[in-house]
Amino acid sequence: FSLAPLETLYLGGGTPSLWGQSGTEFLDSFFKKINLSFSDELEFTMESNPGSLMREDLSLWRKLGVNRFSVGIQSFDEHYLPLLDRVHSLEESKKILTLLKNQQMNFSVDLMIGLPEIKGQKRDVLREVEQLMEYNPSHFSVYILTVKNNFPHIKEIPDDEAVSEEYLRVCSFLELHGYEQYEVSNFAKKDRFSRHNYRYWDLSPVMSIGPSAVGFLPLSEEKALRYRVDNSALKLTEEFIEGESLELERIYLKLRTQSGLLLSDFSQSVQKEVKALFESWERDSYALYERETGHLKLRSKGYIISDFLLQKLLEVAKK
Repeated sequence: FSLAPLETLYLGGGTPSLWGQSGTEFLDSFFKKINLSFSDELEFTMESNPGSLMREDLSLWRKLGVNRFSVGIQSFDEHYLPLLDRVHSLEESKKILTLLKNQQMNFSVDLMIGLPEIKGQKRDVLREVEQLMEYNPSHFSVYILTVKNNFPHIKEIPDDEAVSEEYLRVCSFLELHGYEQYEVSNFAKKDRFSRHNYRYWDLSPVMSIGPSAVGFLPLSEEKALRYRVDNSALKLTEEFIEGESLELERIYLKLRTQSGLLLSDFSQSVQKEVKALFESWERDSYALYERETGHLKLRSKGYIISDFLLQKLLEVAKK
């Protein structure tokens, strides 16, 4: 493999925006040292948390080529930030959003749902989304909080039904205001979806470096290599994915994105059963199924139970 002009570049994991001037100088030198080249249509994203990006730093990152920011807001209600162990304040969130809005930057906002319940207070998540929209983000990533057993507020985590209802409310609200749901957790204005993330979902070649990084390199239609950076041993571990395993991954990833599945993705021997399954999902409002083209894509209600739907699909497809 060789590095052709990069179509996307993503600086994430941790808070690279804290790197400041020394970081931009290092990266500029590093890119030149390895003769890294970029596509004219490069999408260059950097993660940033409130309080970590100053106006003077923003100009340096933009000069380097960053043209998209992903901001870890998580909640726009100051009562919930301490429960998530966030070090930023609501005022710092407003400051970074105002900066990006005034600079007319392309940026995404991370929002967390399914947060611990606070006694005597009910979270108005739609009000938070509405307030965030005032800053004109081009993209929202909406994640359901997942915790381990040692999480100090685990007893206050809402049940699955409550989280599902909250997810559906947020999905509906965002779509009503012009944000298209193009993946389970991602919503974007027209032509503003994350091209970098989509490369993972359509199994395009992705090179990753850094702690716990994961890269994916297609070797053929039937075989691919996934590698991981093992932090403890300071080496790469390799995993070859082929045959049925690769096809399963391809189906799963298509199902979780708006590209969806085609009836022709399955062998003719099972297409009748798969078609019946697709039609039943549409009747139950889990999916939209276009009979003329054989194209199926999940709706928000279906995304919630996508693992269950995939299991049912595989049961039929393997007959």
